Amino acid sequence: MKAFQVDLGGLDIFFELFGIKKRRKPILTFVPYKSKHINRYLEHQIIRLGKARDSGNTKMYFHLCNMIMKRSNVFRVLSFNHVFPQ
Repeated sequence: MKAFQVDLGGLDIFFELFGIKKRRKPILTFVPYKSKHINRYLEHQIIRLGKARDSGNTKMYFHLCNMIMKRSNVFRVLSFNHVFPQ
């Protein structure tokens, strides 16, 4: 997320008639981050894994998998978004 804005709702007129100061729900506005570099990194790593798999180099394939799982923040975020979509 690149930026967000919270607009507080005004006071609810119905509750204000009875002397209760209650606000309406706030309006949340989000500006998504354009993740061009992250998507490019993901595609590059997936291509590397595919080439290692197709060439039959299982040692290199599992080495890449291990390094990606241990060190890649991008794949970690992607896995969290896959497991917890909300």
